[in-house]
Amino acid sequence: MPILYCLILINLINFLYGEDTTSVSLTKEEDQPEIGIASWYGNKFHGRTTANGETYNMYEHTAAHKTLPFNTIIKVVTLKTGLSTLVRINDRGPFIDGRIIDLSLSAARDLNLVKEGIAEVRLEIIESGHSFNLFRLQVGAFKNQNNADKLLKELLLAGFKAEIEVFHSVNRIVISSIKENQLQLIQENLMKSGFPSGLVRKESPIPILIN
Repeated sequence: MPILYCLILINLINFLYGEDTTSVSLTKEEDQPEIGIASWYGNKFHGRTTANGETYNMYEHTAAHKTLPFNTIIKVVTLKTGLSTLVRINDRGPFIDGRIIDLSLSAARDLNLVKEGIAEVRLEIIESGHSFNLFRLQVGAFKNQNNADKLLKELLLAGFKAEIEVFHSVNRIVISSIKENQLQLIQENLMKSGFPSGLVRKESPIPILIN
């Protein structure tokens, strides 16, 4: 019985302090490519809280996996077409037999599987999950889609990894997943290129890592 009590206590501590009890460090075997069915999830879950405490944004390149550590970067390759995309694990799922990963809408679009709904894929681990304070810079916000697209194009041409996130019908142009030690440099480069330095927001309650 004492062993049982110890296990209960460990799980309780992990729950209270936010430890991810659904994943473990990657072993050599787990680091090998995984093949199975991918699906995607969108509007119904957009804006809801993910398993790691973030707010799900279907326009970002994220995904749900049953066991991989949060913030693990995965390359998803469609076996039929060879199309691929990179995603970051920030949620748990899918919970349907035979499926190995649930992709965001943006990732599903990269693989042309939005219409079909599912596809056979190969998962390759690019980088295992880590914990860092990450931030995002909001460079602009527009209700007019054309204005948002114009600024996005200018930022991309200038070499910034910008994207559009939609929040209450407002198109926000953001540079996301910025490491703390890179934040000032990116702001300086924005200003040198003629852009505003951006509104700084912490990426999420639980730090994430990408690139």
